[in-house]
Amino acid sequence: MRYLILLYLLIITKTIFAEGSKDLYPAGVRGARAYIVSGRSMFNNGPVENGAHYAWVKKGEIIAVASSAQNIGNGSIEVISPSGIRYQTTNNDIGKIQATGFLNTRQAELAGPRIGYTPLEINATEEGIWSIKFYAPYATTEGESAMVQANAIWLQEYDAFIAAWDISIRDITDSNWINGRVFTHSLTLSIHSRNLERSDGSGGYYGKNYILTNDAVIYRVDANGNHGLGFSYFANNLGFIDSHENPIYKSINQYDQGYHYPFLADTDKLITHKLFYNLPDSDLPKESIGQYPGNKTWLLNKPVVAEVNSIRIVGIEGRENHISKKGAWISFDSSYKGRYQIAISSKSSQHQFVTIKMVHSADIGANKIYWNGLDGNSQMLPVGKGYPIEVDISLLDGEVHFPFLDIEVNPQGLLVERFELSGKNLGYSTLYWDDSDISPGIPSEMSNPLINLEGILSNINGHKWGSYKPTDWSMGTVNSWYGSHSFGNGKGMDTWTYNLSINSTYNKNITVAIHDLQIESISTDKDVIDLNESYWYTVKIKNEGPSGAESAYFSFTIPEGLLIESFTSSTTCATSLQDHLNTSGFSSTLDIPSGCEVSYQMKVKVVQATEEFYFRIPVQGSIVRSADSTDPDAISLDLSKTSPGSAEEECLANCNNIKRHDKVMLIEPEYERGKIGLVKTVDYFDSNKDGIISKGDQLEYKFRVKNLGQTPLQRLALIDEKLSSTPIWSPNLTLKSGEERLFTYKYVLTESDIVNNIIINSAHIEAYNPRNRITSDISGSDFGNDNPTVFSFENLPVLKLKKTVQNVGTGEEGQFTVGDIIQYRFEIKHIGDKIADVKIVDKLISDSAFHISLLKSNGLTNYVANYLITEQETINSKIINTASVLGIETKYNTIIKDISGHSFEDDLPTETSIAQPYITSNDNYTIYEGERLRLDFLQNDKPGSSNIDRIDLLGNFQHGHVIADNNSYFYTPSITAKNVMERVHYQILDKSRLRSNQSYIQINIKKTEAIATNDSIRINHGLKSRLYPLRNDYSNGSEIDPTSIEITVLPKSGKLLLNSDGSIDYIPDTKFTGIDYFEYQVSDKNGNKSEAARYSIQVTGLFIPNVISPNEDGINDSFFIIGANQYDKLELRIFNRLGVEVLNSADYQNNWTPDKKLDEGTYYYILKVFKLGNAPYTKKGSLLIVRDLKFH
Repeated sequence: MRYLILLYLLIITKTIFAEGSKDLYPAGVRGARAYIVSGRSMFNNGPVENGAHYAWVKKGEIIAVASSAQNIGNGSIEVISPSGIRYQTTNNDIGKIQATGFLNTRQAELAGPRIGYTPLEINATEEGIWSIKFYAPYATTEGESAMVQANAIWLQEYDAFIAAWDISIRDITDSNWINGRVFTHSLTLSIHSRNLERSDGSGGYYGKNYILTNDAVIYRVDANGNHGLGFSYFANNLGFIDSHENPIYKSINQYDQGYHYPFLADTDKLITHKLFYNLPDSDLPKESIGQYPGNKTWLLNKPVVAEVNSIRIVGIEGRENHISKKGAWISFDSSYKGRYQIAISSKSSQHQFVTIKMVHSADIGANKIYWNGLDGNSQMLPVGKGYPIEVDISLLDGEVHFPFLDIEVNPQGLLVERFELSGKNLGYSTLYWDDSDISPGIPSEMSNPLINLEGILSNINGHKWGSYKPTDWSMGTVNSWYGSHSFGNGKGMDTWTYNLSINSTYNKNITVAIHDLQIESISTDKDVIDLNESYWYTVKIKNEGPSGAESAYFSFTIPEGLLIESFTSSTTCATSLQDHLNTSGFSSTLDIPSGCEVSYQMKVKVVQATEEFYFRIPVQGSIVRSADSTDPDAISLDLSKTSPGSAEEECLANCNNIKRHDKVMLIEPEYERGKIGLVKTVDYFDSNKDGIISKGDQLEYKFRVKNLGQTPLQRLALIDEKLSSTPIWSPNLTLKSGEERLFTYKYVLTESDIVNNIIINSAHIEAYNPRNRITSDISGSDFGNDNPTVFSFENLPVLKLKKTVQNVGTGEEGQFTVGDIIQYRFEIKHIGDKIADVKIVDKLISDSAFHISLLKSNGLTNYVANYLITEQETINSKIINTASVLGIETKYNTIIKDISGHSFEDDLPTETSIAQPYITSNDNYTIYEGERLRLDFLQNDKPGSSNIDRIDLLGNFQHGHVIADNNSYFYTPSITAKNVMERVHYQILDKSRLRSNQSYIQINIKKTEAIATNDSIRINHGLKSRLYPLRNDYSNGSEIDPTSIEITVLPKSGKLLLNSDGSIDYIPDTKFTGIDYFEYQVSDKNGNKSEAARYSIQVTGLFIPNVISPNEDGINDSFFIIGANQYDKLELRIFNRLGVEVLNSADYQNNWTPDKKLDEGTYYYILKVFKLGNAPYTKKGSLLIVRDLKFH
């Protein structure tokens, strides 16, 4: 019987017509099954419209529809007539593709309607386009579609993926099925990711579709083993587009942007082609109305032959057959609205360039296309005059793009063939692509070539990328590895093809002129001039470009008030076409060959002075290209300007077509120039009233400033570099003609001034006239001279004082200590003239001065004084002081003095070190009961300058005792000392007889504390587990006794076994899962007991039995799932080996016992578990039912 069925299927699959999954997966098909995705809101890999399809149907014909999802969950089919009448499947198996009788699911699909399954049939009462939608059992995608080979028995699961679908049209006589009536705009499919791992390609998608374009061209597209997990594909006329709806002819780096949504209506510009499962029916009309985006659409158009004529190339600025950097307009007339390719190629061996190809959407009648003037490599065309080119304008016949969204790999490439409506195969098509915008991945996974704009036959390279490998992604971008993260992951990959039919060829000679016109220089013969004084401008012009410039325009512009008296020019190569001279300047139209130089000379004079001329006289030379020629740095790219503008309008970056000159200026009349005068004098002031000229005394300089001219002056600045590096006087005032101001400045004498014995300096003043021009003067003794200011004086006699200590102290190592006397030695040196009334002042030793009655002239005089050290001096570590010597200079009766130092040449203070006592600090210690303490109380004390002689404890410890051991002290508390404190003071005596301050030693004795901490663990059901509750328990000040553990609360769903090391064995009850716990206490080694702690145990696991024995022996009779109580809800479905459902429970209560009528054997279950806050997941497996199984 089985072989008869197979023979029968072989026969009917050759004759039965049905359109849908059977055509994607015909008998013997290779590869894996891709399920159609249904449910627009839940899938983000492309256009999803609930499996939307369309069929053109005549009145009286029959529409038959079916799917594998019918009557499973939300699975259903909706059919809408052209006028909007809805037909819907109901909750039965009519319209369901399923296993029936002797046919499994795959056989039923291949057998087709009425034989393999019972479809929903509708008698068409209207002619037009009918809409069909397939709804899946579940509206939200989770995971993946089933892993099924395309030619294998398939299973329809409770999810958003449909395994099989069919739309069939029966003729009016109900005699035959009609192919070529059913189409869609896009297919969004899901294929299991594990199929990627099949290196032989047997896990790929091999579906085939026929594409019908709006201009009646038919292609067959074979996916040829590509793989996209969840992916979409469709066909249109432009591929991916920019924000202006223009085609970009590239793949895109983010698949969900940049295309016309295929289920939207076509526009005049954007057309979605139609995907058929078979060759389109020749009975299809040109267009039809119905349930379709926009309510009508084209279907089968007739091919049209287009005519093209009146081809012209005109430069943007109007010169025919001239091409510049601004580009040109290409115009032609067409008899057919469509997309045309314009190809421009060179016919000159001396002027070769890469052919330019442009695509334009043309209308019937006149068309005008902008060409940027560049070749196919975006380079300027070769320079030349009147060289031949050819322009070919071709209709893009059957242009079609195949956007694939989120296709991870396409290792074998697409196979695209062109067909006639009769079914004649016209051969493989030439494919094009550009993947340069796709994020780069592993080189072996990327398309090769990355850019293919020349075209490759699809059977040689159908746009291949990726490989059949397991998923690998550890870093980088989403498409930088293998498998599900290969080159096409998350991308929009565009492949396109077309057929060119040349409609018109145009031959013409074009001119491409490039000249780099420049103003080389503007020079003059004078820099300053008087009114009406003539001078010359010379302007040099050059053409550095490869082409000669025809009708270039040179201009020399001048300001009002300047007059051109005459002009001349000199050149050996240029030709002047027209010269023009007027009040605003000079201009000339001229031809300048390549490399040619021209020099213009203009004789000018100022006939009317303007204020600006006193600062600068601005003139400008400029030169501009001729129309539709190129100056590299002076060509406006504004296409709205149809003729060359001024040099300012044409200039680009680094423009050399303009040069300005403003280095000539008009001289003012002398009476307007301004004049300033400065007189400087000096006076001396004895600042400290000591009667001598010394450092710190002051000189007062007086400055008289006067305007000696006839025009007011402003912005005055008085500068004297001896007195200051910045102006010493800059008042914000205007000095009128003849006006005078007085300014004083005090200067403090420095040591350097005293040594140099003289100060000679000058000042100068600056001011500005109303035209901001500067006038200045150097100071003098009168306005009529520039004599420097001089102040001189003689050197004074000198006293020098040196102070030292000449003895040592009685403390340790000679330190000075309390009661010692310091002997200070003073040495006085005299140099120079006679001096009187010499005395020493030292405020440390005495409030009164020591008079030196006998001073050795020009020699040394010694003096000694004593100082007694008191206890106050030990507060500081040193005695630091200075003395001074004073005398009266007899010549000027001024005071001469010096400060003592370590030598005669410095003024450093005398420093004498004093012994320092120890400085003690309080000490606080905290210990636990029974703990021995080392008393390091000296560590925070500040040592003195001498060693310790002894330490005095000023009291006794009450709660313990202290012993000394090798210069260390140890404290041991008594047995009963707990939570008490005691304090004892101490003092240190050093070997320089100094006592420290008193500080205390404080000891806090704390009771130890045992701490037990809550614990938790997660274990598998039915297993004995060892627990270690003491691992995170501890004692403050002691250790935990492991033998002291005491259980205070026993577990409710298990048993405990205590071990000698403090661990506990927990044995859960046999069928228990959930939360259990016990409580315990522990003690430390001082016997102090902890508070109770809780040990929580989570017993987990989901055990699904694979064998049950429903024989009423009370053992294993039911399908009991251990751990089911952990979940909020379980859904359970069980099938027999033929796929017949024997149990369907939406809320399984863990209590199913098979009916006695249910046969023994292997069954299959699908279990879906739900838990609040977590995504549901599905488990699948087999179940063996055996009734005579005995348990012992």
